Amino acid sequence: MADQGGPLPQILIGIASTPVQTSKRQTYRSEEAGPAGQPLAELPGYRWSSYPKTLVIAIRRGCPFCDASLPFYRQLGEQERSNVLRAHVLVVMPNDASSGSSLLRKGDVEVQGIFGQRLDALKVSGTPTVLLLDSSGRIEREWIGQLTSRGEKDVINAAEE
Repeated sequence: MADQGGPLPQILIGIASTPVQTSKRQTYRSEEAGPAGQPLAELPGYRWSSYPKTLVIAIRRGCPFCDASLPFYRQLGEQERSNVLRAHVLVVMPNDASSGSSLLRKGDVEVQGIFGQRLDALKVSGTPTVLLLDSSGRIEREWIGQLTSRGEKDVINAAEE
């Protein structure tokens, strides 16, 4: 696990992609819907098995719902550093490292990031999307869109288990 005393390392991946669009502002999906149970291929430089669970946050620069969700993502990073969450928080973006890092800094979000990654490889159809994966990379839960406070609590509860 990363040193709890400082910021998490950022993994920089240089792959160009088209941003994923979202048409939904607030969507909540339970574990019965969506790609639950489907495995994801490992991302370059990251192993699902490194943590009991991974909370993947798929966002992109220019998405107003992603921008509005930054305070929640900051909270998730703080809770991971405080060992409240069992899940490791990982932001994945199609944007390059410079613009992706800039967005995270703007929101004071201190989490590990992978940039330049095609979001369709994560089976993400819109941004923002939050996925909870087990240590084998299987999707346990999915939340799409800007979450309500109920949806945010659900993410936190799922990541604490």
